[in-house]
Amino acid sequence: MRASSWQDGLAAQCRLNQWPLPKAKSGLVALIELASLHDGGGVIPAGEIASRQGIPERYLEQMLASLRRDGILRSIRGPERGYQLARQPADLLAQEVVHHPRLIRMAD
Repeated sequence: MRASSWQDGLAAQCRLNQWPLPKAKSGLVALIELASLHDGGGVIPAGEIASRQGIPERYLEQMLASLRRDGILRSIRGPERGYQLARQPADLLAQEVVHHPRLIRMAD
């Protein structure tokens, strides 16, 4: 199956940046999961992303909360709670996660 243009662009950005931080890689993996559901308005809980990707849930929650505070994600409350992208996937840059100030501080 052919990847969409945003997936091609994100993959190219990741190759250029050479994954400077493991936390950035986890953040990008989470964004890719969320982007795959974006067109349908899907919401995914952090725990589901964490279990699929082998990322500790508490760690992932901290990253997603930082990205939410900066308007990259939005959180949905209630029975169908979880996260979704706040913008179109094509409008996101890998650099926004790779060089995100809060994620860099988490790495210290």
